[in-house]
Amino acid sequence: MKLSVLLLFLLAPFASAESVLEIKATTTGSLEIGKISLIRFEIKNNSEEPVAILEVRPDQPCEEPVSLIRTLYGRIEYDKETDEYVYDSMPQSAAMIPVLEGFLAPGKVLWLNLHYRPYASSEDFQIHYAKVSGQKIYARSESDGGFITKFTPHGEDPAQIILNRFVDAEKLTGSLSVTFHDIQGEQSKFCSCRTAGGYSETIPAPLCKAWDLGKSVRFRVGEKQEGIGPEPRFAGWNFLELYEVNFGDGMYTHGEFVVISANQAPGFIKKIENKYSMKRIFYFQSEFYYDLEPIP
Repeated sequence: MKLSVLLLFLLAPFASAESVLEIKATTTGSLEIGKISLIRFEIKNNSEEPVAILEVRPDQPCEEPVSLIRTLYGRIEYDKETDEYVYDSMPQSAAMIPVLEGFLAPGKVLWLNLHYRPYASSEDFQIHYAKVSGQKIYARSESDGGFITKFTPHGEDPAQIILNRFVDAEKLTGSLSVTFHDIQGEQSKFCSCRTAGGYSETIPAPLCKAWDLGKSVRFRVGEKQEGIGPEPRFAGWNFLELYEVNFGDGMYTHGEFVVISANQAPGFIKKIENKYSMKRIFYFQSEFYYDLEPIP
């Protein structure tokens, strides 16, 4: 098994001429432009102060930013008497206090295992981060075994933290560059969509990636909604006379939907191409569907 090692260095340190962050990326097997590979990015904090990685943004059109600021569903409240944040996961709405998942103490390493699609043999990245020295850090602590989790100054799990003054933290951006050695293939100005048989100018890159990973994708094709609940309920018709239409769950999704698998994707693309526009809609916990609209 071949192991490819890629080294990236921060070009814009925030306080000195020395590199603050060192990033290593490894993958097993060979890399190919346009082909999705599982790549492990290891980000090390070489500075003497803690930082929080907020976002890793590839400077290419086929991969989306990776945000490490997470909005939990539920309620987060600060308990002044015990000096802790209490997270209740029961409420089904987004909490107002953000949770950070990119905290790095000095000398520590953050691992990101990403299904990543190289666009070229050499790529640039933007990395957004914050200085957190001087902030009080509340790390994830024990759960009561039910819906309650606490974030405390002595929490055991720094993979998720809350800062007492996150809005005041100094936010910075550094540039990264990486060369993928021994990568195969040639760069195209369009994104690879292997499900569609090559490169595509019209199919959204996230949609291509989902299908190339073998996932099924939901499309909203009508406005009518009946019933409530997660079980599929047939709407009584087939979209384009081929694809069974079901109602949404009535809570997070409303309307009439079809689910298109990766195997169905090539035929589906041909039938809607130049006839429908699509817009990605996000809902509960970063789930999404595509809203189809006829092109006049």
